[in-house]
Amino acid sequence: MSNDASNTGFQSVLAPFMDQFLQEKHACGYAYHESTRMLHRLDDFLVQQGLATLELPRSAARNWLAKKPHESASTQQQRITLVGQFSTFLLRSGYPAYCPTPHWLLVIHRLSCPEC
Repeated sequence: MSNDASNTGFQSVLAPFMDQFLQEKHACGYAYHESTRMLHRLDDFLVQQGLATLELPRSAARNWLAKKPHESASTQQQRITLVGQFSTFLLRSGYPAYCPTPHWLLVIHRLSCPEC
């Protein structure tokens, strides 16, 4: 897959996957306007970080997901949800990606796992 700038303006090495991810969401009937803007911000961040491999590493994802001083908890949660969805897309496509675990899933795991 080429990492040339796509028709949606993504520029990171993950640009083709971001395009495909959005195409999938739109095909399912989602408008995905705000999430598209957030995905562009993630793309810009990955370019700044110099990501050169077809993956979404844990360190890059966690740095991007860290709460910003100016944002609300709900805005951060939207970014976490987006990264989770995009990471799942990458994993389904056969590429490594850090997928943030939803808090409720951790609670269920701890309740069902006596040694945790």
